Formats: sequence, structure tokens, C-alpha cells
Amino acid sequence: MSLPGFPGTRPRRLRRLPALRRLVSDVRLRPADLVLPLCVQEGVDRPVPIASMPGVVQHSRASLVTAAVEAVDVGVGGLILFGVPAEKDARGPAADDPDGIVQQAGHIGQRPLQTDQSAPPRNPTGSPGHN
Repeated sequence: MSLPGFPGTRPRRLRRLPALRRLVSDVRLRPADLVLPLCVQEGVDRPVPIASMPGVVQHSRASLVTAAVEAVDVGVGGLILFGVPAEKDARGPAADDPDGIVQQAGHIGQRPLQTDQSAPPRNPTGSPGHN
């Protein structure tokens, strides 16, 4: 069963030449099109694995720099930085603390850097945001 007005044949005029096929192709994804999320934890000296996310870690400041350099070297287009402060409370003062982990670690890499400044970044129950 065909739909009224729907072509019975598919015109191939835009697929005839390789150059035309490149122009009308649907998706091309390159490392430069991606943003790498990175977590940095205050007060640690080595990466801390995130149990619920195999292969993902909360970086120390030193390992964060290494991860950022590796990302830049493979051509990743940008980085987004999530911070885990040493102290958590319901107000979330680390979100706008000039000496907070995100603010201090935010001077890395050679790519655009986005940061997550949620307030509170983590409350005492471990939940992001307000309860």
C-alpha cells in the first residue's frame, strides 16, 4: 500500500557523484564535534572510580590535566567540568567559591571549557540539587 502523493520511486540525482553524496549525506561525526565530560574531586591525589559508571573517574587536579591534554591531542572539540567539593551542605557554597574545585581546576586545556555550577553541587544526602 502506498501513501497518496508519496513518490513510488526515489530520485537518485543527488547521489550520482561522490561530491554530491558528501554534500547531502546525513551525519558526519568527528572528535571535534564532541564535548568530553570530566569530573574533578577536591582533596584526592589520584582518580577515584565512579562505581555506577564503569570506566569513568572523578579526577584529581593532576589527573584532570592529563585527561584534558589527551582529549585535546585526539581532537575533542570541548570539555565540560563537573566538580565534587570536599565539603557538602544544603546551601552549596562551593558553587560560587572563587577557591572552589571547579574554579581552580577550570584553567586547563586548549579547548573551550564549560563548567557545571549547580547550587548546591551536592547536598548532604548525595543528591544533586535541592530536595
